[in-house]
Amino acid sequence: MASAISEIPQIPNVEQRYIEGKGRCLFATQPFKKGETIFVEDPIIACQFAWNKSYDYSACDHCMKQIHYPPESMNIMLLAKLVATIHLAENREAMYNQFMQFCHISCDDKGASTSTLLGEKFQCDIDNMWHLFSSALHERCSNGQDDPVIKTVELIFLMLLTREGFIKMLSLVARNGQGIGTSILAQWANKVLSMNVCADDQTDYDSLIENIYQEIENHVGIFINNEGSGLYSMQSCINHSCAPNAKIAFPFNCSRLALVAKKDILPGEEIFITYLDKCSRKRSCHSRRKILQNHYLFECMCSKCLLDSTNEPDVTSDDDDDDDDMDEDM
Repeated sequence: MASAISEIPQIPNVEQRYIEGKGRCLFATQPFKKGETIFVEDPIIACQFAWNKSYDYSACDHCMKQIHYPPESMNIMLLAKLVATIHLAENREAMYNQFMQFCHISCDDKGASTSTLLGEKFQCDIDNMWHLFSSALHERCSNGQDDPVIKTVELIFLMLLTREGFIKMLSLVARNGQGIGTSILAQWANKVLSMNVCADDQTDYDSLIENIYQEIENHVGIFINNEGSGLYSMQSCINHSCAPNAKIAFPFNCSRLALVAKKDILPGEEIFITYLDKCSRKRSCHSRRKILQNHYLFECMCSKCLLDSTNEPDVTSDDDDDDDDMDEDM
């Protein structure tokens, strides 16, 4: 396991560790102040959402500069880029191993829980996608015995030629895909909110920005700051907490990611981000855990959940109903 971790690019400010029962974790090796950038990272692969073209969003497909507001949070084209990246790599086996560092388990340890994306109602769609992928790869591999891809098909492409392998790749994208937000509006809003102004002006600015975002949301849905999806080596090592000490940001108007401290972090302290959206973070411990179990296949045992589970009353029927409604909408 140690050798596998060493294959991921190392960053001086942080350290990767493998902890039994948790997997890969990320720890600070130096102190960070609130608001300080811990590291920046480019994705291994990234792509725009399929909705972009339909909504006339124009941007570079590589770095995603100048994209606006499509209403989607994941793109199956990441699988196509994953395969192409492995095939075009100078060392295919090393690139394959790099992707295999991402968590790609499709059910929990007991085999009792499966990711929502892989649920029963999506099985027909999954089968159709698998047949298309396997047909395309079979055709590519049959073009000639001297094609160098033939020599790597057993190791690399077999994962997509079998349904089990295809499910693993879907799980990899679903569990590790980071939504990419390159909104110029978001950068402007952040700069306005950081201005040193009097309380009355700050209230007016807050109201203006809130109204702008609300109008955008009324037209294009809730994913107004997500324009693409990508796989990041270091970001994928960061575990979840409902009370995170760091956050993901996209301050460069492209797919380059920044990890920013939300509070002071000491050397040796584990770094956490949240996998939940703003609304879900406000829900009960029971609801948060249910969402995380359904989508990421683990029961959250962060400090906030442990505290809330002790102090909260038993979950209400309304809370359960809300969770069921959310699952049906996914």
